Amino acid sequence: MNQFTLLLCFFILLSPMSFAEKPTNMSYFKLLEAAEGIEAYELKNNGLTVLLHPIEDMPVATVMLTYQVGSRNESEGVTGATHILEHMMFKGTHKNSVKSEMDYSNQMERIGARSNATTYYDRTNYYATLASKHVPLAIKLEADRMRNLDLNEAALASEMIVVRNEYERRENNPYATLQKKIFSTAFEKHPYHHPVIGWKKDIESITVEKLQNFYDRFYWPNNAVLSIIGGFDKQETLDAVLEHFSPISKSPEPIPKLSIQEPEQTTQRTVRAHRTGQVGAVIIAHKVPHGLHSDWAALLLLSEILGADKVGRLYKALDDKGLASASYAFPIRLKDPGLLFIGASLTTESSHEQIEAIINQEIDSLVKAGISEAELKRAKTVFQTNLIYARDGSQQIADLLNDAIALGDWKEFLNVSKLIDQVQREDLQRVAKKYLKEKGQTIGWYIPDIDTAEFGDQVSHTTSPENFNRPYYFNEPYTKLDFWENDFQSDINFTPKIRELTISDIHFASVAMSVDQVISCTGSIPVGDSTAPQGHELLADLTASMLDKGTESMDRFEIAASLNSLGMQLQFESVENSLVFRGRFLKKDSEQFIKLLAELLRRPKFDHDVLKNLKTQLRASILELESSTDFISGNQLSRLLYSSDHPNYQANPAELLASLEAISTSDLSDFHQNYYGSTGMKIVFAGDVNFPSLQKHIRNQFSNWKSKARALPKIEAQSPSEKQFIEYFIPDKTSVSVRMGTNTSLKRSDPKYIAFSVANYILGGNFNARLMKSIRQKQGLTYSIYSFHTGDILTPGHWELSASFAPKLLDQGLEAIQSELLDWYEEGVTDKEVRQAIETMKGKYLVGLSQSHTVANQIHSFMLRGFAPSYIDIYPKLLNRVSVNQTNQAIQSYFNPESIQTIAVGSLISDADNLMDIQLTIEVPNPAWKLQITEIYETDSELLVLAQIDSKNAITSQVISTISDTVTAELKDGNKPIQYYLIGKKWNWNSPKNSVVFIESREAIQSVIKKATRAKFKKKIS
Repeated sequence: MNQFTLLLCFFILLSPMSFAEKPTNMSYFKLLEAAEGIEAYELKNNGLTVLLHPIEDMPVATVMLTYQVGSRNESEGVTGATHILEHMMFKGTHKNSVKSEMDYSNQMERIGARSNATTYYDRTNYYATLASKHVPLAIKLEADRMRNLDLNEAALASEMIVVRNEYERRENNPYATLQKKIFSTAFEKHPYHHPVIGWKKDIESITVEKLQNFYDRFYWPNNAVLSIIGGFDKQETLDAVLEHFSPISKSPEPIPKLSIQEPEQTTQRTVRAHRTGQVGAVIIAHKVPHGLHSDWAALLLLSEILGADKVGRLYKALDDKGLASASYAFPIRLKDPGLLFIGASLTTESSHEQIEAIINQEIDSLVKAGISEAELKRAKTVFQTNLIYARDGSQQIADLLNDAIALGDWKEFLNVSKLIDQVQREDLQRVAKKYLKEKGQTIGWYIPDIDTAEFGDQVSHTTSPENFNRPYYFNEPYTKLDFWENDFQSDINFTPKIRELTISDIHFASVAMSVDQVISCTGSIPVGDSTAPQGHELLADLTASMLDKGTESMDRFEIAASLNSLGMQLQFESVENSLVFRGRFLKKDSEQFIKLLAELLRRPKFDHDVLKNLKTQLRASILELESSTDFISGNQLSRLLYSSDHPNYQANPAELLASLEAISTSDLSDFHQNYYGSTGMKIVFAGDVNFPSLQKHIRNQFSNWKSKARALPKIEAQSPSEKQFIEYFIPDKTSVSVRMGTNTSLKRSDPKYIAFSVANYILGGNFNARLMKSIRQKQGLTYSIYSFHTGDILTPGHWELSASFAPKLLDQGLEAIQSELLDWYEEGVTDKEVRQAIETMKGKYLVGLSQSHTVANQIHSFMLRGFAPSYIDIYPKLLNRVSVNQTNQAIQSYFNPESIQTIAVGSLISDADNLMDIQLTIEVPNPAWKLQITEIYETDSELLVLAQIDSKNAITSQVISTISDTVTAELKDGNKPIQYYLIGKKWNWNSPKNSVVFIESREAIQSVIKKATRAKFKKKIS
C-alpha cells in the first residue's frame, strides 16, 4: 500500500537548481522566495502566484494552474458546481470557441499535449504536459479561460448528460460509494460532508446562473497558483505570463473564506453501503488534523507501518491468513481536518465483524505497545526512496506540488524528508493514542447484498481502494491506451545513449537519462497465460503471483523486507505471451536488485499454505468479476473474436474459478521447471545507468540459467465472423458497458500497422477524435468512448471500441457509433486529419518518454516485436511518412464493418407494458439468512425463477423468520405458472410459503434452462 501513501503525502524533495539570468521584465513581478530549485513570484498587479522549477535536459514541461477552490467551498443547493464548472472550462471561451476548433482541448491535442483537469475537496487544477516549445501557448490558453469562459445554456445542456454518466459510473463502484457515505457520516457540519461530485439533486438543478456566480467568485488570479516544471526558457515563460495574465485584474471582492468548524466527534458512528456483489469491505475512519499540522510526518509513517504490502501489520493479520484480498491504511490529507482510512476487502472466508475486530486489535496494539525500531527504519527508507522516485518526471512533481498548494503552503512539500527523519518511535505511539480513538471512529461496511441495494448500483471488479480518493477528472485518462506507442517527435534522440548486448540468450539493453540516482527496469521471459493448458487457465498467472512469496532461501516476509530495506520496487505480471517484470531502484543498489530478481525468478518455493491463502484472495476477486459490466463485456468480446486455443481468448469467471480450484503446488513447480529460463529473456534498464556494472550483474546471475528448448506455436490470424449483436443482462445496473470488435489480422510489427494506427487515432484515439467529438462533446451521450487496436504484440490482433451509456440512451448511442464507423470506413479520412493526427501522436510520444519507467517500457515493447532498441527514435520518423492514401487503404484492408461483434452488458430493461413483479417468500431458521433472485427464464409453458439463500453471519438464536425478494421482470407472457428453484438450503424442513424445488447447484437444471429464454429484470424498489 505504500504507493497510496506516497500519492497522498503531497510532498517531494527537490534538488537545488541554478536559474538563468533574471529577465528584464522583473519589475512587474515580486520574488516571494526561492527554495530548493523553485522560485516563487507574485504578479504585482493582480496577485497571481507563479512557481518556476526548471529541470535541465528535460524536453517537456508541465504547466499547471491550481485554483484554491473545491467542493469544500460549496453549500447545499450548489454541491457539484466545482466539478461541473471544471467540465465547462473545456467548452470554449468567447475568443477561442469549440465551433472554431480553437478551444483549449483542440489546441492542446494538435500539439500532442497530455492535458486534463481534476476537482477535489480543496482545489481544482488544470494542467498540460507538453513539448517545451509550447509552454507559452499553454500559458496563453489558461489565461484566456480564467475570465473569458463562454457559459451558455446549450453547452451546459450537452455537458450535463456527460456529467450524469460520470456520476452513474462513479456510483457503480462500491468503494467510492462507501467513501462518500463515510465522509457524509463523519462530517456533519463541515462541507467535507458533501461528495466532490455533488449530491444528485443539486447536480440535476444546476443552472448557468449558479455556475456563473461560482466562476465569478473564485476564478481570479489572486486565488490561483501557476506552476511550470520541467524544460523551459525562464525569460520566455515570464514574458508569456506577463503578456497574458497581467491584463486580468484581481477579484473585485475578497475571495470568500470558509469558517465552518466541525464539532468534535465523541461517539462511534457506523454506516453501511449495500451493493450487488459477492464480497464486502470494512473501513474504519479516524479524524486526523489539518494538512499543515506538525503530526503529519508521524501519521504518514504510521500509515505505512499499518498498510504496507507484505510487511504491514494489516497484511500479516489479514491478507496472509486468507481473510482479506487487500488491506490498506492511508490518510486523506486535506486543508481542514480530514480522515485516516484503515480497512480491508473481505474474502469468502471472512465476515465483516471478524475483519472489524482484527483491525481494531491492530490499532489497539499500536496504541498500547507502539512500534519497533525496525518498523520505523523500514518505513522511513520507503518514504525517502519514494521521494527520490518522485523526481522522475515533471508531471509527478507537478501533481505533488499541486496538492501541497491545496493544503495552503506550496513549501510544505519541501520539508518532508527532514520531517520524516526527525520522527521517533515515541511520536508514532503518541499520534496513535491521540487520533486512533474508538469514540472518534466512523465505521463503514460495504455489504454485497442485492436484497437491500438501490436499483442502478454496479460493482467494480477491483478489490483495491484506489478509487476511494480519486479526484474527478474532466477527461478520463486513456489508461487503456498506455501500451500504445502512440500514447507516449522528432526531438527524440535516445540512440547515442543506448547500449545493448546479448548475454547467452538474454537481450539486454540500457539507456542513460538525466534523472539522478533512479533506475527503472522492464523485462520479460516468453512464458505467459497462453502457455497454460486448458482447464488450468490460471496456471501461469498463479506461478507469477507466487514468485515474490517465497524462495528456497527466503520466505515472503524476508523478500518484502529485502525490498523495503532499500526502497526497491519489483512486480511480476503474467500476460498473454510473457511473464513481465517491472522494477525501480537506486543506482547504488543495482547489484542487490538484480540478485534479488534472479533469486525470485530462478528459485521460487511454492508453499502449500501460501498458495491456499492466495487462492482465497483470488477467489474473492473473481467473484466480483461476475457482476462487473466492464469485465464481462470485454471478456465476452474476446470469446466471440477468438477460438478457445488462441492466446487472446479469455476464460470466463466460472472457468477461472474451476481452474483456481484445480491447480496445486506441484502444478506450479512443474510449470516453472518446464517453462521458466533465460531463453528469450529481454531486459531494459533506463535512468542513471552504469552499463558495465549492469552487464556484469546480469551475466553473474542469469548466464547459466537455461530453459528447455520448445517450439513456439504458430498463431494464425482469426477470420472475421459475421456481424452480430449480443445483449448480456446483469440486474441492477445503471451504466451499460458496450464493446465492439473485429479481427484485423494485424500485428504491431506489420509494415501497415502504423498507417492503421493513424486511422484509428483519428476515429477514437484521443479526446478530440471523431467518436468523442461527436458522441460526447456534440451529442452528450456518454462520458467516455474510444477505440484501439490490441492483442497484437506477438499475434494478429483486433480493433476494439469501448463505451458506456445510460440504458435509455443505449439505442441512440449505438446508432451514433454506427454512423461514425460507416463514415470513417466509406468516406475515409482527410489529409488534414492525417497530418494533424501524426503531429498529435508525435507530441504525445515525446511527452510519454519523459520518465525512466516509460522509456524502459517502450523499448521493451519494441524489443518484444523484434525491433532493435533504437526503434524508439525510428518510430516517429516512420509515423511522419504515413500518407492519407496509406491511411485510407489501411482502413479498407483491415476493417470490415460487416464483421463487427457488439456486446452490451447491463440492466437492459425497458419501461414496457409487459412488466410483472415476481416475489419469492420463504421461511428460514433465523434472520441471518439472505434471499436473492438471481435468474429468470421463460419457456413456452412456464416461468423458471432461480434464487439463492446464504448466511455468512453467525446468529446464536434460532428464531424461524420469513424473508423475501421481489423483482420486476420483462416477460412475453406473465400469465404462465412459475416454478421456483432455490440453491443454498441447509436445513431439513420445508417452507410452506411456496412450492419450491431445492437444488444443490445451477447445473442441476442446466438441461431445462438451456431450452428457455433468459428474461430481463430489475430490483423492485419498495
